[in-house]
Amino acid sequence: GNNPLTASGIGSGGGALTYPTGANPTEIGTGLDNYLKKTAPKSPLIGHGLTFAKAGQQYNVNPAFLLAMGGSESSFATNWGSVTADSFNYASLTCGCTQKSPCFKKPNTSNPRTWEKYQSWDDAITRHAQYIRTKYLDKNITTIAGIGAIYCGASCTSWNKDTIDHFNKITAACPSLANTTSQASAKNGNKICIDAGHN
Repeated sequence: GNNPLTASGIGSGGGALTYPTGANPTEIGTGLDNYLKKTAPKSPLIGHGLTFAKAGQQYNVNPAFLLAMGGSESSFATNWGSVTADSFNYASLTCGCTQKSPCFKKPNTSNPRTWEKYQSWDDAITRHAQYIRTKYLDKNITTIAGIGAIYCGASCTSWNKDTIDHFNKITAACPSLANTTSQASAKNGNKICIDAGHN
């Protein structure tokens, strides 16, 4: 059966950007932590898998996508560009994306943008899930490419590819996050079903 606790590349990846129906948050959280331990062993997001799962369930967002954005934006909070590690802003959200977060500008940089700063990893993860729900999914923007077109515009070519790659690897490692139509098959309208057999 589907074992979300396995961190090896099982399954074919894919999945919708909404929370998978009936998925157990505790199992998903363990699966996400195991995935991070294997792929990004120095990530401070390890141990917060359950927060990704619960935030995803609360806002009906696939936790694999929340984590995949973190992979693209900060290498799972291990490699920081314009955003600082003490901001907990693993998804590099700019100022104003969420309602209650203070903003900051990284010192000694020519980048004019300001960034959101959170109180903790759990705060950042929960606000990120709410942002994806209200900014995109509630407006029927339900693909990674569609989100990328707004999130980072013309510069999103590599972001889309990287985020889809992270998403597919996460859902392959945690198959319960991929129990809906895959991103790849959604492009051409095909759906592949595998019968695991009976008894």
